[in-house]
Amino acid sequence: MNDCINIRKGAKALVENNVFAGSSSKGLYSVDGTGSAQASGNDFGSASDSIDSTTLSMEYKYSLKDAGDVASYVQSNAGATL
Repeated sequence: MNDCINIRKGAKALVENNVFAGSSSKGLYSVDGTGSAQASGNDFGSASDSIDSTTLSMEYKYSLKDAGDVASYVQSNAGATL
């Protein structure tokens, strides 16, 4: 995988507890310099972030898996079940 998350065109993103294995030098970034993110708990390996920070709030409650548990959870639960 070359890059992680590219936020552009003035978008704002809430980026929490994502895991990218084998990524390169780009974690969170904006190719056009207009995107921003509120980020926490992410594991982009050795990739670094180069994006402006923003503050976002959600009007509903949700729960997150710890980044360390994401890979095994996805492998166990993603895809169709028969």
